[in-house]
Amino acid sequence: MISFMCIFLSGCTSGAGTSNGSEMGGINSATTELVTDANVRYNATDLAIVTNIDTKKSEITFKGIDSNIVYTLTYTGGTRIRSKNGVELLISQVMVGEIVDVYYVQGSQKLIEMQESSKAWENTSVVKWNVDYNLKKITIGSSTYKYDDDIFITSAGHGIAINEISGVDELIVKGVDNKVLSVVVEKGHGFVRLVDDTNMIGGMIEIGTNIMTVITDDMVIVAPEGTHTLTATKNGKGGSKEITVSRDEEIIVSLSEFQAEATRYGIVNFTVLPDDAEALMYIDGVKRDYSDILELSYGSHTLILTSNNYDTYQKTITVASSYTNIKIDMSGASTEETTDSSEETTTKGAYSTEEETTVSTGTGTYNNTIYIVAPANANVYFDGIYKGTAPLSFTKSSGTHTIVLMKTGYETKVYTVYLDEGNEDVILSYPSMTENDE
Repeated sequence: MISFMCIFLSGCTSGAGTSNGSEMGGINSATTELVTDANVRYNATDLAIVTNIDTKKSEITFKGIDSNIVYTLTYTGGTRIRSKNGVELLISQVMVGEIVDVYYVQGSQKLIEMQESSKAWENTSVVKWNVDYNLKKITIGSSTYKYDDDIFITSAGHGIAINEISGVDELIVKGVDNKVLSVVVEKGHGFVRLVDDTNMIGGMIEIGTNIMTVITDDMVIVAPEGTHTLTATKNGKGGSKEITVSRDEEIIVSLSEFQAEATRYGIVNFTVLPDDAEALMYIDGVKRDYSDILELSYGSHTLILTSNNYDTYQKTITVASSYTNIKIDMSGASTEETTDSSEETTTKGAYSTEEETTVSTGTGTYNNTIYIVAPANANVYFDGIYKGTAPLSFTKSSGTHTIVLMKTGYETKVYTVYLDEGNEDVILSYPSMTENDE
């Protein structure tokens, strides 16, 4: 009888009905064996972020949100994968960075079921965002979220720090409640280096619709990946060409080919008041519809507005920016013409423009000094302008800026930095650069 009782007790303590809570470092787990709604047994659950998917090994790596522990589970053809709405998914439809509910067998590390968590939210195609690195807050549109040092960020399959995200990147942002937990760089950035620029220094360079700045000596511009029209002009001469920017790669553009006579165009948005004006608009004698956003060449144009209800309005307007708002009140009230200024750019660096901004050559009030002390011997570009080789220092300017570090034989790195309006000097030391594989 004693032998029988020992065998019975031994079987109770080693059966599949219990789980080792310390095996996964305290990840939430069931103390007894449970079953999914498909009657499949599991003994551990977790709310986690998908950090890697290895289809060759049939493995998925997760990072627990509460525990911050990284662990790997094996999936099979019988593993159930579902969307937030319960729709069955293929493993190829699961995104790295997804926030999921995980059901698995602890010990054998077998993934039983994974479902996009109903607790999680996401914002896709995020292009208007701002980070306060001091307060650890991310603003997307009009909403502000918290983040911490454990935030998961990935770009092209590689983990990066939050200050390595460029202001031109397009993001997928995921979180729970008021906290951002995961950021995926959906569209990243590359680098446009301008060479043979002797005759173009002081002119303007435009890349796509969002980048416009003054051409300086030995310039490198951070640009969004994709195909864009690059336009360079100075004193009525210049030209355009199509360029393709690849993620984390550099493209070299020679400005020696931009010497033809060039005409630049700006976008003009008209607002005509009052609502009963019902005016007809003529620009340089040609009838135009002011309800449309119009493209006009740089320079002076004759504007005439006629109305049966108000006196005829005539004025010479000047187009000298990429985007201009012109508001006209035909009732005789004050007439306001607004041409955007560089001071309106506050979040995307000196060569990135917002919807209603033309050229920005720096933001904020100039204060003391910024020091970049490492990595040594790296070429430093501040908002696209070459500053020299680290360690170095230059005048500090408040606002959000982009710092590019380049060094022959090493991968180019880009960092975003926010500088406040205080009088304190700023000392920046970045990690050692990684040698190219080639």
